[in-house]
Amino acid sequence: MKKKGQYISKKKRNYSTTKVPKQNTKNEDNKKNSLKNNNEQKSSTQKQQPEKGKVKFSKTNTYIALTVILIITFAVFIPTFENEMTNWDDKSYIGLKSKDNVRGNTMMETLDKETITKIFASEDPKELYWMGNYHPLTMLSINMNFQVSGVDEDGNVEVWFFQLTNILLHVISTALLFFLILKLFENLPIAIMTALLFGVHTIHVESVTWISERKDVLYTAFYLASLLSYVNYVKKEKYLHLALSFIFFILSLLSKAQAVSLAVTLVAVDYLLRRQLLSLKVVVEKTPFILIAFMFGYIAIQAQKAGYAIQDISHYPFDKRIYIAGHGYTQYIIKLIAPFNLSAIYPYPDILTQTIPGYFKLGLIPVAASAFFVFYYFNKIREITFGIAFFVLNILLLLQLIPVGSAIYADRYAYIPSIGFFVIIAYLTNRFSELNIKSLTYKIGNIKISFFHIIIAFYSIFLSFMTIEREKVWASSFSLWSDVIEKQPKAVVAHNNRGSEYNLLSDVADDENDYEKYLENKLLAIKDFDNAILHKPDYTSAFYNRGRSKKDHGIKLNDSTLVKDAILDFNSAISIDLEFVIAYQERAAAHEFLGQFQKAISDYEMGLELEPNNTELSTNLGVTYGKIRDYEKAIEYFDFSIETNPNEPSAYCNRGLAKYYNKDNEGALLDYAKSIELDEDTKSYRAFLNRAMLYNFIGKIELAINDINTAIERNPNIPNLYYTRAGYYLRINKKEEACSDFQYAANHGITAAKEKLDKICK
Repeated sequence: MKKKGQYISKKKRNYSTTKVPKQNTKNEDNKKNSLKNNNEQKSSTQKQQPEKGKVKFSKTNTYIALTVILIITFAVFIPTFENEMTNWDDKSYIGLKSKDNVRGNTMMETLDKETITKIFASEDPKELYWMGNYHPLTMLSINMNFQVSGVDEDGNVEVWFFQLTNILLHVISTALLFFLILKLFENLPIAIMTALLFGVHTIHVESVTWISERKDVLYTAFYLASLLSYVNYVKKEKYLHLALSFIFFILSLLSKAQAVSLAVTLVAVDYLLRRQLLSLKVVVEKTPFILIAFMFGYIAIQAQKAGYAIQDISHYPFDKRIYIAGHGYTQYIIKLIAPFNLSAIYPYPDILTQTIPGYFKLGLIPVAASAFFVFYYFNKIREITFGIAFFVLNILLLLQLIPVGSAIYADRYAYIPSIGFFVIIAYLTNRFSELNIKSLTYKIGNIKISFFHIIIAFYSIFLSFMTIEREKVWASSFSLWSDVIEKQPKAVVAHNNRGSEYNLLSDVADDENDYEKYLENKLLAIKDFDNAILHKPDYTSAFYNRGRSKKDHGIKLNDSTLVKDAILDFNSAISIDLEFVIAYQERAAAHEFLGQFQKAISDYEMGLELEPNNTELSTNLGVTYGKIRDYEKAIEYFDFSIETNPNEPSAYCNRGLAKYYNKDNEGALLDYAKSIELDEDTKSYRAFLNRAMLYNFIGKIELAINDINTAIERNPNIPNLYYTRAGYYLRINKKEEACSDFQYAANHGITAAKEKLDKICK
């Protein structure tokens, strides 16, 4: 029986009927022995020579080469540690909650059974599909980082540990890629070049430096581990390796849905290893991978819909989407060759009219060229065909044939597909170097180096410097979005996010009583939001952010016109998204300022209908009822907030005030004490101020002064606190101290304090 894969030589048949004379047998035996010896020598010589394209390499050289590559890769990304967290999803992933980021991630607060259950199988779609993705392993890894790093005394997250994890995952992926290529090609130079280019390439800065792209570096590590296990299975035919490959595939899918492309990438691996692609065994092996890929693909679509990511080019006809895909395909190749003018956002050319420039059609030329090469050289140059297939299969779902997000292409999408490109570069470089052209070959000791290897070395150095420079762009939100706006003026996300940063700066300036800086940053924020809305008139977040800026500024200036303008922006945001809870909340606050309490109550109630357990809404609703002196109703909502979240200090503080006005002084004191016990914010003073008012009312002036002193220590820039303390000093005949406080309050705009100075302190 013929064994598969072996060649069987045909023996010449003798048609002569003449028998061989007996005396020639010895000579024939001698000839056979001679031929046998020659064949053995020939066979021995052949065994010593590797097959064409395969180079013998020692383990020592292999691990030295790998170590050098990994050190270089890590070193190139060291500048990342100088960077801050950006306002592009980072705060939402890590769990911070601030004025510009109301989507705090409560799943980061603790790491327990309940949290893990939420991460993997929450009944709330917003938690299950966080930021429009189902990636529980990514969420779990970020949570673990947060538990280790925590926050400092000012509430800031130590981001270096998140950055270190991203870099280490990139280094691990580089090592896995090195071994994968070594297994596939059995050629050390090709493995070295592929891994080195992957490790230092500038287009990978977004995936590695951006904290929120943890999903990219995490899923890639599992993806490459799965491919490596699969190659081991093919070569060793041990089903344990196939099982490991499947397990790593699932882990990769749980990190990012983009891993679905691995199911078809396995076919490209089979092709390179010359397996029979349509054999029953090969098809059956792939079936579990394909089924699980379809399942996670469906989950990914649901997640994107839940996160409103599938939207921006849904009105583009399919023929235009083909041109968009071709343009994206071409741009990935161009930026892999020469990574200039990289940007965090590459917006669609005109999302208002859904038109595309004529030059987009030229993008189909590289697509056609790739298809022609694969078709013509399918069985001739498998290595290059494999590289093209790897690139195409992993980039295909990201070419916006199915519209996802607001970017036409993105650097992060090239993270895994780039491997195919690097394989082609490495293979061609190695083939050219094997030509051994004397004038292009150099010797350093016993090592032979080709001119083409030198080119790759200098190219890698060039990429390393470009990568270091690119990391500087990600140093802060301002540097990131300013870079995008300079290169892509129509990038609405950049305008919106930079505007949010200006808003934060204006808040800081307000806390520092620097009105000039406050006004400058507030106006710059509004200008950025204007630009975002100009280029995308249905941009919900930009309307909301501009409305909040106008509302805050209007309240500060006591300008009802600005606040009314803010309400118009909130109206626009809500008309686009009827479930935009925070827009209802901010519009309610604007109505409240204008004295339109019933409208405010209506908005808060609508918000609570959409998010029944939102204690911020229920607390604000209680405050509004308190302002219309319906203290029983106010206390009812504060009770609800406390039942839902027993550790929220503001709910106790507000309930204490409602009880005070409802003449329940004992209950008020207990609530103030609980609020103070729970509140770790060193700048929070409301509970001390309110308790001081109560102590003053019941005649405990010394206790009132103690509390107001603490309030001033916590926040010394509130003039009204000094004015209040002055009144308490007068009650115990400390006129000098009272006049000093009146003077401070008068100097900082309290009109009543000036009147007191004229009347009492002359």
